[in-house]
Amino acid sequence: MKNLLLLVVMLIAASLKTEVLFSQDFLEIDKSKIDTSKRAVRRITNLSVYYLEQMKKTDLPQAEYDNAREYLFKAERELKEIDKMKINNAKFKLDKAFLIEAKKERDAKLTEIASTPQGYFSAEERSINIGAFVGITGAKYTKPVAILVEYNVVKRWTGGVWVGYFMEQKQVHGSFDGKIKSYGVGESNYKFDYITVGVKGKYHFFNPVRPLFGLPMKYLHFYVAAGLGYNLALKPRALQNDTDVKDNPSKAGLAYGIWPGIHYQMDEHLGFDLEAGYGNLGIVKLGLNWRLFMSKPKIEVPQNRNNSFN
Repeated sequence: MKNLLLLVVMLIAASLKTEVLFSQDFLEIDKSKIDTSKRAVRRITNLSVYYLEQMKKTDLPQAEYDNAREYLFKAERELKEIDKMKINNAKFKLDKAFLIEAKKERDAKLTEIASTPQGYFSAEERSINIGAFVGITGAKYTKPVAILVEYNVVKRWTGGVWVGYFMEQKQVHGSFDGKIKSYGVGESNYKFDYITVGVKGKYHFFNPVRPLFGLPMKYLHFYVAAGLGYNLALKPRALQNDTDVKDNPSKAGLAYGIWPGIHYQMDEHLGFDLEAGYGNLGIVKLGLNWRLFMSKPKIEVPQNRNNSFN
Protein backbone atom coordinates (compact mmCIF):
# COMPACT_ATOMS: atom_id res chain seq x y z
CA MET A 1 0.00 0.00 0.00
CA LYS A 2 2.87 2.35 0.77
CA ASN A 3 4.36 1.82 -2.69
CA LEU A 4 0.97 2.30 -4.32
CA LEU A 5 0.42 5.63 -2.59
CA LEU A 6 3.88 6.74 -3.70
CA LEU A 7 3.02 6.01 -7.35
CA VAL A 8 -0.26 7.93 -7.17
CA VAL A 9 1.40 10.94 -5.54
CA MET A 10 4.20 10.84 -8.10
CA LEU A 11 1.82 10.86 -11.08
CA ILE A 12 -0.41 13.72 -9.90
CA ALA A 13 2.39 15.86 -8.50
CA ALA A 14 2.54 18.04 -11.62
CA SER A 15 -1.16 18.93 -11.55
CA LEU A 16 -1.03 19.72 -7.82
CA LYS A 17 2.08 21.88 -8.29
CA THR A 18 3.87 19.79 -5.67
CA GLU A 19 7.63 19.92 -5.69
CA VAL A 20 9.51 16.84 -4.49
CA LEU A 21 13.15 17.02 -3.49
CA PHE A 22 15.24 14.81 -5.76
CA SER A 23 18.87 14.74 -6.76
CA GLN A 24 19.39 17.42 -9.42
CA ASP A 25 21.77 15.18 -11.37
CA PHE A 26 19.16 12.45 -11.50
CA LEU A 27 16.37 14.76 -12.74
CA GLU A 28 18.49 16.75 -15.17
CA ILE A 29 16.82 16.82 -18.61
CA ASP A 30 18.25 18.31 -21.77
CA LYS A 31 15.31 20.44 -22.89
CA SER A 32 16.85 20.96 -26.34
CA LYS A 33 16.44 17.24 -27.06
CA ILE A 34 12.87 16.86 -25.84
CA ASP A 35 10.53 15.42 -28.48
CA THR A 36 7.06 16.96 -28.14
CA SER A 37 5.37 14.88 -30.85
CA LYS A 38 2.26 12.79 -30.15
CA ARG A 39 4.26 9.68 -30.93
CA ALA A 40 6.83 10.52 -28.25
CA VAL A 41 4.16 11.23 -25.65
CA ARG A 42 2.41 7.96 -26.50
CA ARG A 43 5.69 6.04 -26.19
CA ILE A 44 6.48 7.56 -22.79
CA THR A 45 2.95 6.91 -21.56
CA ASN A 46 2.90 3.29 -22.75
CA LEU A 47 6.25 2.59 -21.16
CA SER A 48 5.08 4.22 -17.92
CA VAL A 49 2.11 1.84 -17.92
CA TYR A 50 4.48 -1.10 -18.36
CA TYR A 51 6.72 -0.09 -15.47
CA LEU A 52 3.75 0.67 -13.22
CA GLU A 53 2.59 -2.91 -13.75
CA GLN A 54 6.10 -4.26 -13.12
CA MET A 55 6.39 -2.43 -9.80
CA LYS A 56 3.25 -4.16 -8.54
CA LYS A 57 5.02 -7.54 -8.60
CA THR A 58 5.84 -8.40 -5.02
CA ASP A 59 8.76 -10.62 -6.02
CA LEU A 60 10.37 -8.14 -8.42
CA PRO A 61 14.11 -7.94 -7.66
CA GLN A 62 15.21 -4.72 -6.00
CA ALA A 63 17.43 -3.76 -8.98
CA GLU A 64 14.52 -4.08 -11.45
CA TYR A 65 12.26 -2.21 -9.04
CA ASP A 66 14.78 0.63 -8.84
CA ASN A 67 15.09 0.78 -12.66
CA ALA A 68 11.31 1.01 -13.02
CA ARG A 69 11.05 3.67 -10.33
CA GLU A 70 13.88 5.67 -11.92
CA TYR A 71 12.19 5.64 -15.33
CA LEU A 72 8.83 6.70 -13.87
CA PHE A 73 10.36 9.69 -12.11
CA LYS A 74 12.16 10.76 -15.30
CA ALA A 75 9.05 10.15 -17.42
CA GLU A 76 6.92 12.27 -15.09
CA ARG A 77 9.44 15.11 -15.33
CA GLU A 78 9.73 14.81 -19.12
CA LEU A 79 5.94 14.76 -19.62
CA LYS A 80 5.68 17.84 -17.43
CA GLU A 81 8.18 19.70 -19.64
CA ILE A 82 6.46 18.53 -22.83
CA ASP A 83 3.08 19.74 -21.56
CA LYS A 84 4.54 23.10 -20.59
CA MET A 85 6.20 23.59 -23.99
CA LYS A 86 3.13 22.57 -26.00
CA ILE A 87 0.72 24.69 -23.97
CA ASN A 88 2.99 27.75 -24.09
CA ASN A 89 3.43 27.38 -27.86
CA ALA A 90 -0.27 26.99 -28.57
CA LYS A 91 -1.56 29.95 -30.59
CA PHE A 92 -5.22 29.79 -29.68
CA LYS A 93 -7.12 29.42 -26.43
CA LEU A 94 -9.01 26.46 -27.90
CA ASP A 95 -5.75 24.63 -28.56
CA LYS A 96 -4.53 25.34 -25.04
CA ALA A 97 -7.77 24.06 -23.54
CA PHE A 98 -7.53 20.91 -25.63
CA LEU A 99 -3.93 20.25 -24.52
CA ILE A 100 -4.79 20.81 -20.87
CA GLU A 101 -7.72 18.40 -21.11
CA ALA A 102 -5.56 15.77 -22.85
CA LYS A 103 -2.98 16.10 -20.06
CA LYS A 104 -5.66 15.58 -17.40
CA GLU A 105 -6.96 12.46 -19.16
CA ARG A 106 -3.46 11.00 -19.43
CA ASP A 107 -2.66 11.66 -15.76
CA ALA A 108 -6.01 10.17 -14.74
CA LYS A 109 -5.27 7.05 -16.78
CA LEU A 110 -1.86 6.55 -15.18
CA THR A 111 -3.26 7.22 -11.69
CA GLU A 112 -6.00 4.65 -12.29
CA ILE A 113 -3.49 2.04 -13.44
CA ALA A 114 -1.34 2.67 -10.38
CA SER A 115 -4.32 2.06 -8.10
CA THR A 116 -5.72 -1.09 -9.76
CA PRO A 117 -4.67 -4.74 -9.28
CA GLN A 118 -1.70 -5.99 -11.25
CA GLY A 119 -2.24 -6.60 -14.96
CA TYR A 120 -0.33 -8.78 -17.41
CA PHE A 121 1.09 -8.24 -20.88
CA SER A 122 0.79 -10.36 -24.03
CA ALA A 123 4.26 -11.83 -23.41
CA GLU A 124 4.78 -12.64 -19.77
CA GLU A 125 7.79 -14.47 -18.38
CA ARG A 126 7.53 -17.61 -16.23
CA SER A 127 4.19 -18.63 -17.67
CA ILE A 128 2.97 -21.82 -19.37
CA ASN A 129 0.73 -21.77 -22.45
CA ILE A 130 -1.40 -24.86 -23.08
CA GLY A 131 -3.01 -24.65 -26.48
CA ALA A 132 -4.14 -26.29 -29.69
CA PHE A 133 -3.69 -25.37 -33.34
CA VAL A 134 -5.06 -26.43 -36.70
CA GLY A 135 -3.11 -26.09 -39.95
CA ILE A 136 -4.15 -25.66 -43.57
CA THR A 137 -2.32 -27.96 -46.01
CA GLY A 138 -2.88 -29.51 -49.46
CA ALA A 139 -6.19 -30.99 -50.64
CA LYS A 140 -5.26 -34.63 -50.07
CA TYR A 141 -4.39 -34.04 -46.40
CA THR A 142 -6.73 -33.41 -43.54
CA LYS A 143 -6.02 -30.31 -41.49
CA PRO A 144 -3.32 -31.16 -38.90
CA VAL A 145 -4.49 -30.69 -35.33
CA ALA A 146 -2.09 -30.64 -32.40
CA ILE A 147 -1.75 -29.89 -28.71
CA LEU A 148 1.08 -27.51 -27.85
CA VAL A 149 2.60 -26.81 -24.45
CA GLU A 150 4.99 -23.83 -24.24
CA TYR A 151 7.02 -22.25 -21.49
CA ASN A 152 7.72 -18.53 -21.60
CA VAL A 153 11.30 -18.48 -20.34
CA VAL A 154 11.61 -14.71 -20.79
CA LYS A 155 9.46 -12.16 -22.59
CA ARG A 156 11.24 -12.65 -25.92
CA TRP A 157 11.76 -16.45 -25.98
CA THR A 158 9.30 -19.33 -25.70
CA GLY A 159 10.01 -23.04 -26.03
CA GLY A 160 7.63 -25.99 -26.13
CA VAL A 161 6.57 -29.37 -27.50
CA TRP A 162 3.66 -30.52 -29.66
CA VAL A 163 1.87 -33.78 -30.43
CA GLY A 164 -0.75 -34.02 -33.15
CA TYR A 165 -2.56 -35.98 -35.84
CA PHE A 166 -3.42 -35.70 -39.52
CA MET A 167 -4.39 -38.02 -42.39
CA GLU A 168 -3.31 -38.46 -46.01
CA GLN A 169 -5.63 -39.95 -48.63
CA LYS A 170 -4.17 -41.92 -51.53
CA GLN A 171 -5.50 -42.75 -55.00
CA VAL A 172 -4.14 -45.87 -56.74
CA HIS A 173 -4.98 -48.28 -59.54
CA GLY A 174 -6.11 -51.52 -57.94
CA SER A 175 -8.34 -54.53 -58.40
CA PHE A 176 -11.98 -54.55 -57.40
CA ASP A 177 -14.17 -57.67 -57.77
CA GLY A 178 -11.50 -59.27 -59.95
CA LYS A 179 -11.44 -56.34 -62.35
CA ILE A 180 -8.98 -53.51 -62.78
CA LYS A 181 -10.44 -50.25 -61.51
CA SER A 182 -9.00 -46.81 -62.00
CA TYR A 183 -10.10 -44.44 -59.24
CA GLY A 184 -11.08 -41.02 -60.46
CA VAL A 185 -10.18 -37.61 -59.12
CA GLY A 186 -11.56 -37.13 -55.65
CA GLU A 187 -11.76 -40.86 -54.94
CA SER A 188 -9.37 -42.70 -52.69
CA ASN A 189 -9.11 -46.30 -51.67
CA TYR A 190 -6.80 -46.11 -48.68
CA LYS A 191 -5.23 -43.61 -46.29
CA PHE A 192 -2.25 -43.08 -44.02
CA ASP A 193 -2.67 -41.85 -40.45
CA TYR A 194 0.13 -39.75 -38.99
CA ILE A 195 1.18 -39.01 -35.45
CA THR A 196 3.37 -35.91 -35.38
CA VAL A 197 5.60 -34.87 -32.47
CA GLY A 198 8.24 -32.17 -32.15
CA VAL A 199 9.63 -29.11 -30.46
CA LYS A 200 8.79 -25.50 -31.24
CA GLY A 201 10.47 -22.23 -30.38
CA LYS A 202 9.28 -18.64 -30.69
CA TYR A 203 11.00 -15.28 -30.72
CA HIS A 204 8.62 -12.54 -29.59
CA PHE A 205 9.07 -8.98 -30.84
CA PHE A 206 8.16 -7.67 -27.40
CA ASN A 207 9.70 -4.27 -26.78
CA PRO A 208 7.88 -1.95 -24.38
CA VAL A 209 10.29 0.89 -25.23
CA ARG A 210 9.63 0.85 -28.98
CA PRO A 211 6.77 -1.55 -29.83
CA LEU A 212 6.84 -2.92 -33.38
CA PHE A 213 4.36 -0.89 -35.47
CA GLY A 214 3.21 0.77 -32.26
CA LEU A 215 1.22 -2.29 -31.14
CA PRO A 216 -0.39 -2.16 -27.68
CA MET A 217 1.89 -4.61 -25.88
CA LYS A 218 -0.77 -5.50 -23.34
CA TYR A 219 -2.76 -7.26 -26.07
CA LEU A 220 -0.79 -7.69 -29.31
CA HIS A 221 2.71 -8.55 -30.47
CA PHE A 222 4.42 -10.20 -33.44
CA TYR A 223 6.62 -13.29 -33.24
CA VAL A 224 8.48 -15.81 -35.40
CA ALA A 225 8.03 -19.53 -34.70
CA ALA A 226 10.16 -22.47 -35.86
CA GLY A 227 9.37 -26.14 -35.38
CA LEU A 228 11.27 -29.41 -35.83
CA GLY A 229 9.94 -32.90 -35.23
CA TYR A 230 8.91 -36.19 -36.76
CA ASN A 231 5.82 -37.46 -38.63
CA LEU A 232 5.21 -41.12 -37.82
CA ALA A 233 3.11 -42.85 -40.49
CA LEU A 234 0.90 -45.64 -39.13
CA LYS A 235 -0.21 -48.74 -41.01
CA PRO A 236 -2.38 -47.75 -44.03
CA ARG A 237 -6.10 -48.39 -43.83
CA ALA A 238 -8.23 -49.39 -46.85
CA LEU A 239 -11.26 -47.21 -47.57
CA GLN A 240 -12.71 -49.49 -50.31
CA ASN A 241 -12.45 -53.20 -51.08
CA ASP A 242 -8.89 -52.82 -52.22
CA THR A 243 -5.71 -53.14 -50.20
CA ASP A 244 -3.21 -53.05 -53.01
CA VAL A 245 -1.02 -50.29 -51.56
CA LYS A 246 1.52 -49.15 -54.14
CA ASP A 247 2.60 -45.75 -52.80
CA ASN A 248 4.45 -44.69 -49.69
CA PRO A 249 3.33 -42.04 -47.20
CA SER A 250 4.56 -38.74 -48.58
CA LYS A 251 4.95 -36.90 -45.26
CA ALA A 252 6.63 -39.62 -43.20
CA GLY A 253 9.85 -38.47 -41.62
CA LEU A 254 10.99 -34.99 -40.72
CA ALA A 255 8.42 -32.43 -39.60
CA TYR A 256 9.52 -28.82 -39.93
CA GLY A 257 8.38 -25.28 -40.52
CA ILE A 258 8.92 -21.59 -39.89
CA TRP A 259 5.97 -19.27 -39.40
CA PRO A 260 5.82 -15.53 -38.66
CA GLY A 261 2.78 -14.88 -36.52
CA ILE A 262 0.78 -12.47 -34.38
CA HIS A 263 -0.46 -13.15 -30.87
CA TYR A 264 -3.57 -11.58 -29.35
CA GLN A 265 -4.08 -11.86 -25.58
CA MET A 266 -7.80 -11.42 -24.92
CA ASP A 267 -7.48 -11.39 -21.14
CA GLU A 268 -5.11 -12.59 -18.44
CA HIS A 269 -5.39 -16.22 -19.60
CA LEU A 270 -7.02 -16.67 -23.04
CA GLY A 271 -4.96 -15.91 -26.17
CA PHE A 272 -5.05 -16.52 -29.93
CA ASP A 273 -2.35 -17.07 -32.56
CA LEU A 274 -2.35 -16.63 -36.34
CA GLU A 275 0.67 -17.90 -38.28
CA ALA A 276 1.52 -17.98 -41.99
CA GLY A 277 4.75 -19.33 -43.41
CA TYR A 278 6.36 -22.49 -44.76
CA GLY A 279 6.32 -26.06 -43.47
CA ASN A 280 4.84 -29.51 -43.91
CA LEU A 281 2.51 -29.05 -40.93
CA GLY A 282 0.54 -26.27 -42.53
CA ILE A 283 1.17 -23.04 -44.39
CA VAL A 284 -1.46 -21.17 -42.39
CA LYS A 285 -2.13 -22.07 -38.76
CA LEU A 286 -4.74 -20.94 -36.27
CA GLY A 287 -4.37 -21.57 -32.57
CA LEU A 288 -5.69 -20.73 -29.16
CA ASN A 289 -3.98 -21.09 -25.81
CA TRP A 290 -4.66 -20.85 -22.11
CA ARG A 291 -1.97 -19.18 -20.03
CA LEU A 292 -1.07 -20.41 -16.57
CA PHE A 293 1.24 -18.50 -14.24
CA MET A 294 3.78 -20.52 -12.32
CA SER A 295 4.42 -19.94 -8.66
CA LYS A 296 7.49 -17.73 -8.84
CA PRO A 297 10.38 -18.24 -6.44
CA LYS A 298 10.34 -15.67 -3.70
CA ILE A 299 13.23 -13.25 -4.01
CA GLU A 300 14.58 -11.84 -0.80
CA VAL A 301 14.17 -8.06 -0.84
CA PRO A 302 14.41 -5.48 1.93
CA GLN A 303 11.29 -5.15 4.05
CA ASN A 304 11.10 -1.43 3.24
CA ARG A 305 12.07 -0.59 -0.34
CA ASN A 306 14.06 2.56 -0.96
CA ASN A 307 11.41 4.89 -2.39
CA SER A 308 13.28 8.19 -2.56
CA PHE A 309 16.38 9.72 -4.11
CA ASN A 310 17.15 12.09 -1.23
